[in-house]
Amino acid sequence: MPMRRLFLLLLITATAACSRRADEPIADPLPAADDAVRFCCDTPDNGAPRAATSYLSQGSRFVCRMYYQGTQGSSALDHSVEAALKVDNNRGNSVYRHSNFDESDMLLDDYGFDRKGQIFYWQNRQEHAFVALTDLHANYRDSAHYVPAFRDYRGTTEAVWNVYDLRTTRRYPSGTEAPEAESPAPAPEADTFLKQPDPVRALTLMAPQGATQETNRVHLTFQHCLAQVQVNVKPSADGSMGASGDLNHAENLLAVDLLGVSEEAYVPHTLADDGTLPPPDYKPVNVADYTEAELAANRWGTAVQTFEMETAAGYLKSFHAIAYGRLQAIRIYWRETVNAAIVHAATHTVEESLTDLQSGKRYIFNFELRRGTLAVLQARMEDWTLDSETYRTDGSIVTPQTRTP
Repeated sequence: MPMRRLFLLLLITATAACSRRADEPIADPLPAADDAVRFCCDTPDNGAPRAATSYLSQGSRFVCRMYYQGTQGSSALDHSVEAALKVDNNRGNSVYRHSNFDESDMLLDDYGFDRKGQIFYWQNRQEHAFVALTDLHANYRDSAHYVPAFRDYRGTTEAVWNVYDLRTTRRYPSGTEAPEAESPAPAPEADTFLKQPDPVRALTLMAPQGATQETNRVHLTFQHCLAQVQVNVKPSADGSMGASGDLNHAENLLAVDLLGVSEEAYVPHTLADDGTLPPPDYKPVNVADYTEAELAANRWGTAVQTFEMETAAGYLKSFHAIAYGRLQAIRIYWRETVNAAIVHAATHTVEESLTDLQSGKRYIFNFELRRGTLAVLQARMEDWTLDSETYRTDGSIVTPQTRTP
């Protein structure tokens, strides 16, 4: 290159550099979006329908941590990085966002990724681990404002998430009968159930063995971390809750409480050395925290209210709630007539095989309410799945207009 041309080129470059304002950031080169790790939230491979656990519908937000081998010669997943993502279509495909999910000031690329946020890239051809976490109910309620994040419990080094506080002990003076003025308030309406936290998490381990980023797409299958308890109640034929065989007296069934369940639940989100996630944990109930009067009314300490739901066929009312820990007993409040001054409380002690609530399970108790007692018609545990969500043959998710709790 002639010296004159080289001098002019250097002069132009120097002039351009000096013309930049002092407060103008220097743009660092970013990896191409073509190389980014891509995600899909519980969408079936090859368009084949599968039984849903909990999927994330369009607009849902979640956080994800990627683990990879970052030390030469080591097979341990000893390095990690975190990113925020949002489900961008009805097939569960997700796009990267800034950790604050502020979409008013984004730098979008052709893939819809916000380049101001953290973006994952495959670090090598070895196995990576992806841990994702969100609150299913928070996304259903208001995904446009929900900001998920990994949290540590009370600032400790434990990798746990303080999910909920169940300090809602009932205001009843005894475990048998109570005057109307001292009886518990009716159970909240069904939509209140969605205000309960419903943490879900996913773990996927895979290596980028495919030839393209699409074939290396990471599928995240979210699963419920806590448990759901459903209680169905119907009256006996003796007329103790109205006319014999008449199911038109639902207003006489006031409330259902879960006794002895934990006040706090914790969801670990840090990968263990063996590549697994520790199961959710809970704070045991300490009966020493309760007064003698409270324990006289409820020897298990906690009494957590349930929420009305769509009534199961053949029953007077159905209730449910998210809970965790040890379900010691179920207490049902009822009165014989609408204007009755006395509210009765019937308590059923849960059999030992169903006491320890397991993560991702639904517990269903069917009761017949007889005068002063509860007859168990059926009690069972099953996988907690979302019954109304299905997949089309093209792999897209069919989302109901109104989610039935």
